[in-house]
Amino acid sequence: MCREAASISVGLNNGRSCSSHSQCISKYCLSGLCKGLDLGEYCNKHADCDAGTYCKQENTWPYASKCNKANTNFEQCTDTYQCGPSAYCWYVSEEDRRKNVMKCLPLYSQEKGTTMGWKSNNPLSNLTADDYRINGMYCKSGLAFPLSEFAGNCTATDNIVYNSKKIPFPYKCDPTKQSGRCIMNYNASAPNDALVLDQKNFTVRCNCALNGNDGYCSNILGTQEYRDAMSKLKTVLEASSCHTLDRDDFRAQRDSCGIQPGKEWNEAINAMFKVKYHAWVQDEKVRGCIEEVFDDSPVNQARSASTRLYL
Repeated sequence: MCREAASISVGLNNGRSCSSHSQCISKYCLSGLCKGLDLGEYCNKHADCDAGTYCKQENTWPYASKCNKANTNFEQCTDTYQCGPSAYCWYVSEEDRRKNVMKCLPLYSQEKGTTMGWKSNNPLSNLTADDYRINGMYCKSGLAFPLSEFAGNCTATDNIVYNSKKIPFPYKCDPTKQSGRCIMNYNASAPNDALVLDQKNFTVRCNCALNGNDGYCSNILGTQEYRDAMSKLKTVLEASSCHTLDRDDFRAQRDSCGIQPGKEWNEAINAMFKVKYHAWVQDEKVRGCIEEVFDDSPVNQARSASTRLYL
């Protein structure tokens, strides 16, 4: 079905541009911006509060919830929405992990060898790519590995192996053999250019490229391409004063509260789209198709008053 892009400009979080009250989740458009509750006012949820604040429950009786200023880097937190757009709530050290104390950590900011707390719902013997990704959001590469049940270390994907051979970018594989996995090898010790480092790995599946012939590794976590994409995303988020709930919304980051349209926004959304749909953007025709259909494509995210296609 098709519908006008302007028709989805409703339910906007506070801080977004508006022309009528009905567009805002707060139902209050003031001077062209959706307006929420001010600092110190009573709230029920994060969405009630103005941009730059979140809804915090007090620790003492009567445990009222009030709009609170977003936490700065390394302030304590209990969830990511309490942090600014360019940070996430995680464990800065093994000690904090053991005490279950989280702090707002700057996203994608640390080099290889940096340690942090580690947490996973899976045993260390059966970790998923998502475990490495979530713990690695403090790292420039986006990848961390466990030193123990409570400590992790930033690293990077050193090479990718498929069918017993190292494969170069774009990491081509055979999607008809699903028993074959892409092996993501990373250095499992502190970086030292003078030494051959121990390596460990995790595996990801081979995805069909949707062109009837090819396949590519489904995840490129920790590679140079992934690191470059996270660097571009970091630039956008560091320039953002959008609502904490809009941290993952590129359309919001294109608005007046964000970095706005331009080179940085274009580079970031294109890089993130390529990372997310790595196997599907290698073929030019397939990429053209999904860019028209997928809501999070650079093409559709840039549209503000045109017809868009929904399946």
